[in-house]
Amino acid sequence: MAFSRLRRHTEREQKRRITLGIIGIIAVLAFIALFGLRILIGFSVLVDRIRGGGTQEPTISESLLLPPVLDPLPEATPSMQMTVRGSGQSGATAILYVNGGESKKTVVTQDGSFVFSDVKFEEGINTVSAKQKDDKDTLSDLSNVLTVRVKRTPPVIELTQPQENAVVSGDSNILNIAGKTEENATVSVNGRFVVVRSNGEFSYDYPLSDGDNTLMIVATDIAGNQTTIERHAKRE
Repeated sequence: MAFSRLRRHTEREQKRRITLGIIGIIAVLAFIALFGLRILIGFSVLVDRIRGGGTQEPTISESLLLPPVLDPLPEATPSMQMTVRGSGQSGATAILYVNGGESKKTVVTQDGSFVFSDVKFEEGINTVSAKQKDDKDTLSDLSNVLTVRVKRTPPVIELTQPQENAVVSGDSNILNIAGKTEENATVSVNGRFVVVRSNGEFSYDYPLSDGDNTLMIVATDIAGNQTTIERHAKRE
């Protein structure tokens, strides 16, 4: 029985020591959180005084120059020239880069905007980005990078049916128009939208009017270039 009492006493003593240890750790952490930064600042000031630097607090010598932001451009265009707009720091010099090379410079206006007119592109994929430089020659990081495709050739369209001067008779007035065009192009028949599959194929049942009909099948690519095929059909 005496051994049991001794063991319980020892366990209580260990719990008390653990509790006191945890309280001590919390107190130390709280002290560091509340006074640690002040102590470090005071120590830094003391060392600075010993070195003869005075009590002047450090200041930021240069302001951060953020990169400019370019406005979105169309995904594709048939034009070899385009206007590029964006925003930056008033009074800074905006520098435009096309395909990695410096293209143009302009001053950012008071309202924080800039415009590059008649920016020249190459046929195919072009990358557009910008930086800006302040009066201290501080150069910003690169802006958002835009991609624009210059496409000047009209889309290819192959019409498998109908043949020219097709004739529809009987109870039905439907004429099937089918063919294939290039990827991402759209197709219309006399202004009516036609569904184009992912492989460029399309098929559309067009209702003919009685008598002669003129069909304008138009393919339009992502740059706005168009190819038009004209067909004539008759409903008897």
